[in-house]
Amino acid sequence: MRNADRNGLLSVSWFDRRLNPNTALTDVYAALAIDPRITSTPKSNSRVTNVSSDWNAVSSDIVPNFSNYTDNYLFNTSGKHASSTLFVAWSDGRLGDPQPFEAHDSQ
Repeated sequence: MRNADRNGLLSVSWFDRRLNPNTALTDVYAALAIDPRITSTPKSNSRVTNVSSDWNAVSSDIVPNFSNYTDNYLFNTSGKHASSTLFVAWSDGRLGDPQPFEAHDSQ
């Protein structure tokens, strides 16, 4: 979580193994427009990554080699054509070595 949108709602991102729960294959998911005043689970979330990362197959000097941090930023524009763009950053091992990646989506 980094910043709220113009309505005070938050966007969150996280690592998730739901596609392959008994393996080290990991993806990044995000949920948008979360009301921080409620305690219920968000109704929907979306896969951000387009390739799963197999952290057991990644070589790195860093121990552990698994990245455990994602970051996101919601960029808002105002005026007649107001819009929001969510940027998500993370690292994964799809190339065999932990590398940074970014994805974004406009709302």
